[in-house]
Amino acid sequence: MRHTAIILLLMVVMPMQAQVSMEFHNTPLTEALRAIEEGQEEYSISILSDGLSHLHTSVKVKNMSVPDA
Repeated sequence: MRHTAIILLLMVVMPMQAQVSMEFHNTPLTEALRAIEEGQEEYSISILSDGLSHLHTSVKVKNMSVPDA
């Protein structure tokens, strides 16, 4: 019975994780990270270096968790 309760709890908690679905085309990395942060409330993204401003990304993120995105 205890194992069943744990499995049911996991089934309820896991889908509640923040999911991200976005698409970026030659977007500055810092701008993409800010967009991911603003699109959900579960995680906070802190950018500790301004040396990322020259990096760009082109990616399609669909139904990924925030850390994976």
